[in-house]
Amino acid sequence: MAGKSTVRRLPKDVQEMLMEALLEGATIDDLRQTVKDRTGIEISQSAMGRFRKDASPTIEKVYQSRTIAKAMAEELGTDDGSMNQGIINILQSLILDIVQGAVDDGGLDPKAMGQLTRSVRDLSVASKSNIDAVRTAREEGKRLAQEQLAEQIADNQQQLGITDRTVSEIKKLL
Repeated sequence: MAGKSTVRRLPKDVQEMLMEALLEGATIDDLRQTVKDRTGIEISQSAMGRFRKDASPTIEKVYQSRTIAKAMAEELGTDDGSMNQGIINILQSLILDIVQGAVDDGGLDPKAMGQLTRSVRDLSVASKSNIDAVRTAREEGKRLAQEQLAEQIADNQQQLGITDRTVSEIKKLL
């Protein structure tokens, strides 16, 4: 059985930096130089190639998520919470992929389970925040529309042929 990859033996922050560099399109040589500059450790080209190959499915999912999020932002904007809901849906899909992969591989290790639990909690908080933000925006929109309607009625009271008392009653109803 093969030992732990030389790249996987690097500190977690260096591995995360390598993943980000891969997302930005770095080459194997770029990654090797980054590790050497940051840690002084020389990583073989084949080890870095295996790291890139192992990371490819994750990188592909991140690219897909970013592409979907960008398309959603362009299509839906960010005013009504649609963007947030879309991102939440993407996260749900990713979590399901992780769980399915764990089931296929025979289970989650305790560290992965902790990360998954935190992700689910964060997703729940994000979902609730999104619902609250949409509700608040709708309520504010409704309040503003009612105020504008009341102002228009008051401004056009004579043209509408209504009394001050009727305007006052309408405002109360709004």
